[in-house]
Amino acid sequence: MINEVNDSDRKRTENKFRMLSSKEKNKWQGHLKFDATCFSYYYFKNRKGNRFKCRPYQDMILNDPYKRIVVCISRQMGKSTMAAIKTFHMAFFNPGCLVVIVSATKPQAVELIHKLKELMHNAHYTDFSEYFPSKKESKSEIELKLGALGSRIISVPATDAGRGNRSTPPVAQASLSTLVHVDR
Repeated sequence: MINEVNDSDRKRTENKFRMLSSKEKNKWQGHLKFDATCFSYYYFKNRKGNRFKCRPYQDMILNDPYKRIVVCISRQMGKSTMAAIKTFHMAFFNPGCLVVIVSATKPQAVELIHKLKELMHNAHYTDFSEYFPSKKESKSEIELKLGALGSRIISVPATDAGRGNRSTPPVAQASLSTLVHVDR
């Protein structure tokens, strides 16, 4: 259990950004697949149009190697952004996977898909919208066209209606803000 971010965590995160800002692609290009923080810094922009810099605690969560993680942080700390980045990173580098995002309410579920689409459309170098298979818009699902296989990202509320949908696996009801489930 981690209770705080220390100086070494801050330095590790800053070193990632420094490495990615260097001109030597061969030193850092492989990190994009294995490090969601590097991926988001390289591709995504913040609302001001600058490269997206995760905070040290976000870096720790985005790159947590464990299958299940629990995060207890206050409001407006970037939980939805972290869920969107982690979800997209997982779906993008694992063609054919299904990622299910479960939120406490339907508006939160819709907001996560909106945040994902915003990140994708405002990408730094690549317009990820080319990976959308059709112009069909959905408020609760994104389907990525990645070669022969496509990955799906579905966002549902933690309600009986959300859990009863045949296209998504059942999810135990809990008190939650956001839950991400990946079926590979």
